[in-house]
Amino acid sequence: MHGELTKLQNKMVSKIRRRCRDRVKRGAALLDREQPGWADKVDISNFEIWEPNRCILGQVFMNVKFKSKYSSGYSRGLIALKFAKVDGSEDEDVMEFGEKKAAHYGFTIGVNDEDEIGEAGIYMETVWEWLAMYWIREIEKRRQLPSVRTFPLLGTSQGAKIWLMDDPA
Repeated sequence: MHGELTKLQNKMVSKIRRRCRDRVKRGAALLDREQPGWADKVDISNFEIWEPNRCILGQVFMNVKFKSKYSSGYSRGLIALKFAKVDGSEDEDVMEFGEKKAAHYGFTIGVNDEDEIGEAGIYMETVWEWLAMYWIREIEKRRQLPSVRTFPLLGTSQGAKIWLMDDPA
């Protein structure tokens, strides 16, 4: 019985991870349409996926000319992308109203996902890290940075690796 539970949990973990990847790809495509050049606005060294001014939307929309009293770039992004409406509410309300759509595009973890994440036996922080990792990959693709790959060195028992950079041309 214990082995079956582990298999089920592994399937759930794989499903959640794929969902994160797919949502981020969807979100990156949305930003490509709505905010061309968005990836260049994100400072990866200052990127924190769960912080409203340091997440993707926070960094992309914080300095966009926008008539709004909302202080967080995340809230401003939700409004600019039409995930939430400006109705005189506070930042927290805007975030809550736009969360379902934001989760669909990988900008946050959806409230409906939390139970499934718990059942899979993984921490919410892990899912946030997956989202961040996938966002960084999408940013790097758009910045056309060369990717780094490793290959095991033949004849070594320590598993030493060499690093090869893709030719950017």
